[in-house]
Amino acid sequence: MADTTNSGGNDTKDNKSSKNQTPPETQKQATSKGSDQAKSAEATYDIASLTEGKTAWTQFNYAPELVTAALKKNGKEQYTVAEAKEIVEAFAKKEVQ
Repeated sequence: MADTTNSGGNDTKDNKSSKNQTPPETQKQATSKGSDQAKSAEATYDIASLTEGKTAWTQFNYAPELVTAALKKNGKEQYTVAEAKEIVEAFAKKEVQ
């Protein structure tokens, strides 16, 4: 019986510790959801994120090398997708001398 009581005690402790961990995670998720919604319109990405994989082709319709060159020439490290699109379009349309 002592073993059963100890097991029951351990399970209760484990359940309590699990319950104690859940509310902070939930609070973090609730907080991040609110901030994510506010930031979603203004999310910024670094150059590598905007050019990795097929992102350059799908977002900008240009090769990753062109997107990288355009954004590096602009000089910033972080861009919104809308900013990056404007910069890449302008760069791609420039006449080569």
